[in-house]
Amino acid sequence: MFYCPIYNLSNALCDRRAFHAVCMEGICDALRRDGGGKVPRRHQLAQELWDSFEGRTAPEFAVGYWTTVEKFLNLMVDFMLKGDRDLIQWMRTIKAPLSIYIASEGMVGTLPLQYREEWGDLGMRLAFPEGKKVLIEGGHFDILATDKLVQNLQEGYL
Repeated sequence: MFYCPIYNLSNALCDRRAFHAVCMEGICDALRRDGGGKVPRRHQLAQELWDSFEGRTAPEFAVGYWTTVEKFLNLMVDFMLKGDRDLIQWMRTIKAPLSIYIASEGMVGTLPLQYREEWGDLGMRLAFPEGKKVLIEGGHFDILATDKLVQNLQEGYL
């Protein structure tokens, strides 16, 4: 997903603050869409996280969340932009079955419309063309409580 042009990770000189902003906008947007967009606490949490990202006063949880996400995003960018390998080629060397579970109102919903057809699998097909894509109705966190996710995760094991 992070190779999609909206993230601007095409070179090691990427603007990390802009990258962080796009990612936080996505996280906050996904939170607001969870529960069909009707969960006030999710909207409040999205605002608190954005406030923390912007350096405004925010609850301790939101500040800790942003601090953790910032570290993760920086590690991810460092790994993805490491100059000694092509990340997609490296990922193709992984020899394990891959499934991606996409929430209809989750992270895919953060992509601008013009990118959704090409990036609707969040970039999975770039490295794993044989991967299994499972679309599940609901928000990013909502799908964790669906029977469809549980059944698909258990497929082949029970």
